[in-house]
Amino acid sequence: MVRWQVFPGRNSTILHHNCIAISLVTFWESFDYRHTFRVYSPEKLGGNPREGDETHQRGLSVPGKLYIVSTPIGNLQDITLRALAVLRQVDFICAEDTRTTGRLLQHFEITTPMVSFYSYNQRRRIPGIIKRLLGGESAALVSEAGTPGISDPGYLLIRAAIDAGVPVSPIPGAVAFVAAVVASGLPTHRIVFEGFLPKKKGRLKKMRQLAEENGTVVIYESPHRILKTLEEIVNIFGNRYIVLAREITKKFEEFIRGSAEEVLQVVRQRNIKGEIVLVIAGKDFQNDIGNQAHE
Repeated sequence: MVRWQVFPGRNSTILHHNCIAISLVTFWESFDYRHTFRVYSPEKLGGNPREGDETHQRGLSVPGKLYIVSTPIGNLQDITLRALAVLRQVDFICAEDTRTTGRLLQHFEITTPMVSFYSYNQRRRIPGIIKRLLGGESAALVSEAGTPGISDPGYLLIRAAIDAGVPVSPIPGAVAFVAAVVASGLPTHRIVFEGFLPKKKGRLKKMRQLAEENGTVVIYESPHRILKTLEEIVNIFGNRYIVLAREITKKFEEFIRGSAEEVLQVVRQRNIKGEIVLVIAGKDFQNDIGNQAHE
């Protein structure tokens, strides 16, 4: 039996006249049946992956599909090979921030057109995007950083695609809160991810609810509200063990660990910048937190 291996590419082909110089009969007579014959795509041979045969790689570029594509949260090397392939192959990209995504695409020499899609225009954009998807086009949904739908726009479009019968496929990758939790040293068997807390209405009520959780609690916070949030944690949660993670995967990545009061003192003495993830020990967590917060 002869097995064929098709290499990745938008226009991967089962057989290409430029790839072989002998007939199947010659293959059969000249090689042991255990050989695997490698058939290169036009992209591998130097061709343009967006030209030529329209056969798509199975499982990647199916017309009329919405891909939820995770992108790096800081370090561009965290992009996956599959994410790059999808971003090249789709017909258009729905981007929360076209400037940030534009730099990513430029870095990897991807020329797929973008459509602006963020919290203030998403309801207006959705009907047109769904129409294009139902018309046979494929699209990639990307957030400014990380995984779309995690404290980012995306849920409404994903829900609309599902309701319209459009296939939805996740392309996994970086998630800030997952990176923070696994590096925190706190238990991971139960995690309560809250995202951003309400700014005003219901904020204290939500924090009181979270304070009763036995699982590790994870919160996103901005630099200009971090001091207030830490003060509220001390008052509502008590002096629990917490980890403040900031600028994860970036040049100034930092983890400040200690009791809530200790971390609060560190933040009061510094001008904390960058994207912040707070990881808070659950109600029943027992730990020797030491005498000082350490970085």
